[in-house]
Amino acid sequence: MPSHTKGGLSTWAISPVAVGFGLPTIKEGGTILFGDAAARAAAGNCVPFVLAAGACEQRTVIAMGLRTLVWVAIAGLVFRRPLRNPV
Repeated sequence: MPSHTKGGLSTWAISPVAVGFGLPTIKEGGTILFGDAAARAAAGNCVPFVLAAGACEQRTVIAMGLRTLVWVAIAGLVFRRPLRNPV
């Protein structure tokens, strides 16, 4: 038996949450980085490198969340148990 545990319901629950938090983070960081002066002033003192690194990190989180959802869906379709034959 493998030492790791199966994701199941927790995988389905965490992946959309990761994608859901990642998208607004990228939007807000992009607005501050590439927006007008009013957006930068509203953000206050921030380091652009940290915002850019956070945006890259969130892109990775979104990609991994979507990858997990796709693989779990494929595994559910391929490895689902056949229905019992009614006798």
